Amino acid sequence: MLSTSKLIQQSLRNVRRFSTGSRNILSQKSSSSGEEKHVVVVPMATPFLPDRAGRLPLNMVPQLNEVGSFYAREQAVGQMFDDIAKNNLLSIAKTQEINVFPEFYQHWKTNDNLQIHCQLHDVGTKSFNMQFDIYDETSTIILCRNIRSIVVCDVKMKPHPIPKDALDYLKSNAFHEERYFIPPAFKSKSGDTYETNIIVRPSDLDIYFHVNQANYLEFMLDAAVSAARSGAYKSLKQDIAFASVDQIILDYARELCLDENVKIETWEDNEHPMKLCFEMSSGAKIAFQGSILLQEPLLKLSDEIKRKFPRAQEF
Repeated sequence: MLSTSKLIQQSLRNVRRFSTGSRNILSQKSSSSGEEKHVVVVPMATPFLPDRAGRLPLNMVPQLNEVGSFYAREQAVGQMFDDIAKNNLLSIAKTQEINVFPEFYQHWKTNDNLQIHCQLHDVGTKSFNMQFDIYDETSTIILCRNIRSIVVCDVKMKPHPIPKDALDYLKSNAFHEERYFIPPAFKSKSGDTYETNIIVRPSDLDIYFHVNQANYLEFMLDAAVSAARSGAYKSLKQDIAFASVDQIILDYARELCLDENVKIETWEDNEHPMKLCFEMSSGAKIAFQGSILLQEPLLKLSDEIKRKFPRAQEF
């Protein structure tokens, strides 16, 4: 598994190689105002290996979109983020919603070319959304959609009004005027949870020396596999490594840093048995909450996959 920093470096090389001669910024009409808005398009090859079911590894999605975010800052929205930074303010990813479409599991092979479409959405007084749509190389089949809520904060991590120059840019370039609020990961915590612990490793960190926001999903997936194989998920009748995912919610409460001992608790949602919930804490403080909604019915596997991976037959 590549660390996030190595993945970003390798993927940026793939962006530069594959995007030569291609158009990087498209114009589309906003559905709300009818005005022309910019969409940053990031062409990218995907060099990493498939997961056990031969599919695009799900934990790569936020990491690919992290690369898309870096590239968008270079191409189109960099001045807006500079306007925020020059006021001694930070732009922090607070929540993410990832919607996975059936085509995600059907239209990808190792080293396939993908297109990441980056857009600005839904501007408030202290926050805004960025939307990342991953398409196949023809830009006609959408594989998944990642909506990321960005909150502007001061150095004490308190939400702060967006500076006027940045706010003017956002309002003139955002696709939707009405706010979309990402739903909470879960409503309540179950009393019956499965618990595991991890130590934050150097490879989990980004350039800001805290756990990269994309790595929380990897922590969730590792905990889910461990919980499923111990029998903690009573409703799950298939090896979770072969399950298909419908939606993921990531909600960041505070940063995790090197050598922190992190407790990860996971359980089945009280209202939806196919929804797996997660909470990460260090000491007495909650650092993160998240959820994974599995598709029903679960992925139907071919006879070849079942022969190659016997655990996939555990229904």
